[in-house]
Amino acid sequence: MTTTVSTPPVQEGSEFLLDVQDLRAEFRAGGNRWVPVTHDVSLSVRRGEVLGVVGESGSGKSVSMASVLGLMPYQGGRVAQGRAIFDGRDLLTLKERELRQIRGSKIGVIFQDPMTSLNPVRSIQRQMVETLRAHTSLTSAEAKERALELLRLVRIPDAARRLRAYPHELSGGMRQRVMIAIALSCEPELIIADEPTTALDVTVQADVLALLRQRTRERGVSVVIISHDVGVIASLADRIAVMYAGRVVESGSARQVLGHPQHPYTLGLLESIPGVKGPRTERLPSIPGLPPRPGGDEMGCSFRDRCRFAVSRCATERPALAEVGGEPQHRAACHFAISDDGRVVPREGVVGDA
Repeated sequence: MTTTVSTPPVQEGSEFLLDVQDLRAEFRAGGNRWVPVTHDVSLSVRRGEVLGVVGESGSGKSVSMASVLGLMPYQGGRVAQGRAIFDGRDLLTLKERELRQIRGSKIGVIFQDPMTSLNPVRSIQRQMVETLRAHTSLTSAEAKERALELLRLVRIPDAARRLRAYPHELSGGMRQRVMIAIALSCEPELIIADEPTTALDVTVQADVLALLRQRTRERGVSVVIISHDVGVIASLADRIAVMYAGRVVESGSARQVLGHPQHPYTLGLLESIPGVKGPRTERLPSIPGLPPRPGGDEMGCSFRDRCRFAVSRCATERPALAEVGGEPQHRAACHFAISDDGRVVPREGVVGDA
């Protein structure tokens, strides 16, 4: 059962459509033992804004959004603390019946694998019509016409025939377009896109991203896009949150995070992207080692064993997510600052071994 800690009253008139604060999600590890997989995660998205959440697999990106959507109990987990204010209501305190009214209508979801997210034994028409009938007052005939209109909107050729098809009869790109159509079908205020281009080839990926960007911005829809691919995030996001080992380690505008990364993990992700300016003569950099196991050592910085800049303090003192470089809203969880020329210096107020 989902549990939450006592939190102060919701403030009306927030600038954020979705404001997640201090989220801690856990999975059962046997008996009464629960292992935390996210720690004090805070994410927010304004109306009409695209927030990109990036990090390696297992960093807590999808779990954070599953927590917000109330899906953790179905995955064997729970929310131990935090709040997720959506349009003035704390989603973590709502009953399942109330959440079902919000999921699909006010919050659309694009899951990362359309082949398993779509029901393989039901036609595309039936699945789209069911969604529309559940969240709107459309009749069956009107819902069918709306479904056809949506398939055309996401540029599926021969939409009438594809509407009668089953998921296995469509290509990966078409299935992903169907997922986008379903997410848009009830005119939601927010879309959560979890790895929306997984398993798509580069050409189809670019087309799907362009389609998602166009359709959401035409309608002023807010988007949270989750991906391990920095290139995907860079192509869509207005703001970026970088996650590592269940924590947000850097956040800020896309310009700040991509142009002036202030956490070694963010820097490593950016350095590992292949360049396009001529042939490479050196090996493509990578981040050594593996992320820590959930429920492990809570002391110090969780990235220290993989960090080229780590010092003894990193093993004993966990850095707070704090403003960096005097830039508004740019925050990083590191004891050091990274200059544009790659030099590393202690942050203001940090003394000792550097």
